Amino acid sequence: LAEGAPENSFHVDTEILANAFTYFIDRLAPADSLNFSESDGMITKDEFFREAMSKVVTDTLLAELQRRYPGDYDRPLPNHMGSVGLERREELKYYFPIPAPFPSSYTYRSNYQPAKKTMLQVDNYMKSILIPKGYSNKLHYYYVQSGYAMTTSLEMVTAGGKPESTNKRWSAKTGGDGTFSFYEIFKSIFFETESEFRMFAFIISPKAATIQSRVSSLAAMEELIKNSYPSLPPDLKNFSLATKTLTALVYQFHQDDIGKVPVLVTKNAIPVTTHLRNTGLLSVLRPN
Repeated sequence: LAEGAPENSFHVDTEILANAFTYFIDRLAPADSLNFSESDGMITKDEFFREAMSKVVTDTLLAELQRRYPGDYDRPLPNHMGSVGLERREELKYYFPIPAPFPSSYTYRSNYQPAKKTMLQVDNYMKSILIPKGYSNKLHYYYVQSGYAMTTSLEMVTAGGKPESTNKRWSAKTGGDGTFSFYEIFKSIFFETESEFRMFAFIISPKAATIQSRVSSLAAMEELIKNSYPSLPPDLKNFSLATKTLTALVYQFHQDDIGKVPVLVTKNAIPVTTHLRNTGLLSVLRPN
């Protein structure tokens, strides 16, 4: 509508407008920034734009639309739009990708903790080991087909896999996957020189998790962490498995210099057992 033109100068199909607005809001939903691909597990999107479009901004836009063109702007999307993969936000769940993103190293333990039947019991056991070693409020949870997955936040470590000092460990400012996102360019200003970043992932499932064939990117790991639960989802707490397998993975990224994209360490990678031992977490692997 041209500036100054009367609002009733032409007909507006409010159903099309409502569907377009619903589609737009769903595309801003946090879970929608997680799109899986065969390359590195997911395609990242521009976080800068999504964060700028805050709830205040979208609510203002909605109020203006309702004022000028009254309609139902919160209806479920039509079937033909849902068929291409769009879902309402309340139906979306955060899943850990299986096959798992390619790690620096991994191991697994079959018949894991057989006395602990429910996922809550397993989670409590693992937290009893992780939290005293500095991972309080640094754990992230996901659904898998049967069981659950948990990752740690990205942390700065030494080349040997030991956590950096407390004031540096969780101050990691990472970013960049080679894309030309304004958000990533902004973050690249704060890159550290000669740095190591690490993330653990633990998957509880009936069998050992399969692994993707292509190397994971740091941006993909960051996006995975952003799209997670802060604790074990309530509907998983009483879920039980007859037999459980723990798959433990470590993702270590090395950054050479300022402006360089951190890359996954794969050649001569430190075993995940060494990372766990150097962080005081080796008992996580205890089978029973």
